Amino acid sequence: VLSADVERVDGVFHVFAKGGREDTGMEAIAWIKKCVGLGAGEVVLNSIDTDGVKRGFDLEMLRAVCDAVSVPVIACGGVGDGRALAAALMLGCEGATVGTRFFLSDEAPALRAGKETVALYADEMSTTLVLRRFTNTTRVLNNGLAVRVKQLEESGAPFEEIAPLASGRRLKAAFETGNLEDGVLTIGQVTGILHRVQSGLPNSAGYTGIVIAFLAALNHLVVMIVGLLLGAL
Repeated sequence: VLSADVERVDGVFHVFAKGGREDTGMEAIAWIKKCVGLGAGEVVLNSIDTDGVKRGFDLEMLRAVCDAVSVPVIACGGVGDGRALAAALMLGCEGATVGTRFFLSDEAPALRAGKETVALYADEMSTTLVLRRFTNTTRVLNNGLAVRVKQLEESGAPFEEIAPLASGRRLKAAFETGNLEDGVLTIGQVTGILHRVQSGLPNSAGYTGIVIAFLAALNHLVVMIVGLLLGAL
């Protein structure tokens, strides 16, 4: 599986490395095609320009990559409802990654009070990036612990000093207690369009809502196409 972080530079798609901090200078579409030619059987495509900014996918980028390769392409980042999923699939993607939407679900192993706090009060400005210096860039809730981690990173502190603060064990404890200040909580800016905790299981209201939004987006596209065809007659 090829995971590609891509950003526009002067109107051209470039491949970025080290958690999106370093521009490799390589044109992304050609590089992805080369990797597929070398054996990559799937492409996970992350647009740095749009990841987590509540504007949806970079549709031009998705279309260009899907047209360039014959292997499955997975859109990464920003799926909060069925409309975003429909947009990715209509452009040729085989699927999309979903994270924050399912964290804010009844089934996620976290105390409901903590999830409801995120759903009710967090928005697209409530997150930050940590661990970039260690090429493990992660978008997290901008709580006091995340601020501390960033301060240590910027001061040049070694990974051994930072790791205990950003550990999975600490995150698990925060989930269990509902105290979101106790852990570095991975979450995306798509929280800006998610305002309640719902079930993510089939036949549930939350799941059904995603499917309905997906089907409504497809129906809207069909209506537009029919209108264009009738107008051309």
